Amino acid sequence: MSETPAVGPRPNEDTPATRARATHLFPTDGERVWRAFSDFGGIAAWHPLIAASHLEEVPVATGHAAPTVRLLRTVDGAMIREELLERDERRRTLGYRFLDSPFPVSDYRATVVVATPQGPDGGCKVTWTALFVPHDPATAESLRRTFGDDVFHTGLRSLQDHLD
Repeated sequence: MSETPAVGPRPNEDTPATRARATHLFPTDGERVWRAFSDFGGIAAWHPLIAASHLEEVPVATGHAAPTVRLLRTVDGAMIREELLERDERRRTLGYRFLDSPFPVSDYRATVVVATPQGPDGGCKVTWTALFVPHDPATAESLRRTFGDDVFHTGLRSLQDHLD
């Protein structure tokens, strides 16, 4: 599959956005889970579909903040570039977008929230969500499953194993 620019005009302005989502309850302290997610360049340490990840050096104009961009190589050799949009330590929220991806989508934005649930059991709840526009509306459900089940749910289960 060739690399597809992940931002820019939509192929069809009438195509509705699709949401993918996965949630996982961790028996682990939320701070440990948050540290894994907030290490934006370290996802390859725990996600089984990511073979390698690192932060890119991004040239920046004088007086501007450099964006945080990670480069991912998947286990099947695909390359993905993602830009960190938000990292809120207090709310334990992380947001990012695709810059380049092999997926046939536009306007891909994802958010991870690590929340401490109420109750005596402790632990935390992680919700990983993406909103995107498929290039072909007929692929919306397949892409929703790919991101929600194959990427997010698989990653969350693997993170729990990594932290145990």
